[in-house]
Amino acid sequence: MNRMTKAKTLLLVGSVSLISGVALYAHYLIVGVSVGEDGVLNEEFAAGVLGAFFSLVGLVLVSASAVMAMIGRARR
Repeated sequence: MNRMTKAKTLLLVGSVSLISGVALYAHYLIVGVSVGEDGVLNEEFAAGVLGAFFSLVGLVLVSASAVMAMIGRARR
């Protein structure tokens, strides 16, 4: 597998992770927090945490693919 193929794969996986993270975090914000009649807090905490995690991973992977692409172009 050459460098550009790896960079494209990182870009694809990073983009999917970033979009998934933004969607999960948006879900967390839209659903919000409520308190049930029995006094229990109802919130989608996992969606917020996973959204932040996938967004961070996506940003790292997209950045890594950009660096790999720039290095590959500089070597030509």
